Amino acid sequence: MGTKRAIVADQSVSVVRGIPLAEEPGLGALTNPGYLREVCERYADREALVLHTDAGEIRWSYEELWQRSVAVARALIAAGVGKDARVGILMTNRPEYLSLLFGTALAGGVSVALSTFSTPVNCSICWRLPPYRCWCSKIGF
Repeated sequence: MGTKRAIVADQSVSVVRGIPLAEEPGLGALTNPGYLREVCERYADREALVLHTDAGEIRWSYEELWQRSVAVARALIAAGVGKDARVGILMTNRPEYLSLLFGTALAGGVSVALSTFSTPVNCSICWRLPPYRCWCSKIGF
């Protein structure tokens, strides 16, 4: 069943109006990749994330997060991900999750997070539902 949309010719009857987003002062980036790019321009060498593990610490700067996100985007594009393609993500809170999230957006895709608390049955159902272009996961979490 499709969604019907009403087109109103007379915009003066619109309930909500505002200035164009481009004219909004101090608004900033309107996309996740745009946001990351702006942060990188200001704080490239600063620490973006730290993950404490049994083997030590993983530390990424904003520039490293950007570079890893671009690498993920290239890999996803090579796998056929493009505008509006769904990329399923089954991963705990890790640095790779962030690079996958930003990389999916850079590739034009839409990230769809699946809970790591899902049972195998839940996962198998989710994998079959919408048409995903690919699934990404960390093995052994």
